[in-house]
Amino acid sequence: MDIKSLEACFQNATKISQTVEEYEVLSEISSILKCNSGNKDEDTNKNLLTDDFLKTIDYLSKDNGLYFTTNVTLDWFVFYLFSRRYPSRDRNASIATMNFNKPWRHVISDDDAKFAARLNVPADNLISWLWNRPFVKQNLRMYSSAIRLSHSYPVARRHLISHAIRWTIYHLKNSDLDFTTGSPLTIPRGGSFDGLSEGGDLEPISDKSVDDKGDPTESTAMWFATVIESNGALTEQKSGKKPVQILRLAIEELILTCITDPQEEIRNMVFKRLRTFFQKAPLPISAVFCLRWTEISHQTPGTNWIQQESLLKLINTVVDVVRDKSEESAQEEISGSQLLKQRLSIVFTSALNKRSNDNFPPSFNGKTTNPEDERIKKVLLPKVRNLTLGLIASHRIPVRQLAVTIYVNCVSLMHPENQAKILENAAITLEQDISIRLDEIANNVPNNRPKLSQYLVESLTIICSKVAEMPNRSHCSVDWLQIASCCETMLSHPSQRVRDASADLLV
Repeated sequence: MDIKSLEACFQNATKISQTVEEYEVLSEISSILKCNSGNKDEDTNKNLLTDDFLKTIDYLSKDNGLYFTTNVTLDWFVFYLFSRRYPSRDRNASIATMNFNKPWRHVISDDDAKFAARLNVPADNLISWLWNRPFVKQNLRMYSSAIRLSHSYPVARRHLISHAIRWTIYHLKNSDLDFTTGSPLTIPRGGSFDGLSEGGDLEPISDKSVDDKGDPTESTAMWFATVIESNGALTEQKSGKKPVQILRLAIEELILTCITDPQEEIRNMVFKRLRTFFQKAPLPISAVFCLRWTEISHQTPGTNWIQQESLLKLINTVVDVVRDKSEESAQEEISGSQLLKQRLSIVFTSALNKRSNDNFPPSFNGKTTNPEDERIKKVLLPKVRNLTLGLIASHRIPVRQLAVTIYVNCVSLMHPENQAKILENAAITLEQDISIRLDEIANNVPNNRPKLSQYLVESLTIICSKVAEMPNRSHCSVDWLQIASCCETMLSHPSQRVRDASADLLV
């Protein structure tokens, strides 16, 4: 890198007053920096934290009176590049400069109109140069900070977010980083809040484990209270963070910054790209991020509905991936005749090769389950259900509907006995609420016992309807006549959504 020429450019940049001067300086900087981009991996720091080349540029610029940084290395310079490359459609009296010490300059209309379009070439070259910077914490945080700086520039922000997300996904696809280090995926899970903490999701609960908790009414009341009062708080995992964990946190920060953009169009663009990536990514990577989104969702206040809804969409994407993998495993089970042929073939081959029966592949039993996927499900599903259980009473329709969908999808992956227990708890909770209200009407006396909100009644009815369609009837001890009676009562509910859900359950 020609340091003397770069320093001269930086000194000239502090004196820019016209767009033609800006074009000349930007072209020189682009030419110098692109000469150094031949070996783009040489500056990659093995600790995944810093980009020494960008820190050098930051130091040289400050030493010559030019400030490219506000909070994170070169964040102002990145914002400046995108704001000049993708200017606002409205004409502004002032525009951004390279120098954060003098962030704005007045526009000379004739000068800017004449030379602004010529800025696109050096700006594009510098944006391409940024694309080739290493995948480290510093650069991830640089993009996050630059996006926040562009809050008043929707056009530039859209292109900046698009660039940052594509850059992140590109490196995630082409890296072999192990993000599961220190993740809850490698730590034994805690229980869930809907009465299934001992048994786990993939095996049936023993009657003893349920009976030890006390009578069913008390258990249901506890489940009901959890739905109303608890948001399914998770214990945050605290441990010494390794570089890969610090990198993951920077990725999470950037994703969160992008998916909470105030413009719905930008949020949808980001979600579409992230969904495409996580649908094809290895399940361990998707699960690690899903667990973190779950933890962040627990800490998100209900007033921040944009973040709440966006996180639920991402969580739903990963849960759908888990469901798809489970369905593929089920479809891959071999039919009886095919299984017999395969077993005979393996037996003869093993006899000829003198192999032990212990070496038979898993498909010898007709099943192709992946132990790693099963372990991930055991850790992931309870935590996701804990989250959505606290959101099914949300007053915002999109959040509530997403929470119900995710919860039902998680339940569909459970053992039939556990599905039956969920159905029983939800049905008994609805039945108790209706009984309380009918007693109030009959006696004309207010009852001090807590009642379900309209939103919770709607959600629980939908959950009952969906879970009742699952293969759990033989394990379920629900009084279906009583449930049918409750549904008939709810058909006169003032809420159309409750009436529709009741009709579905009744059918």
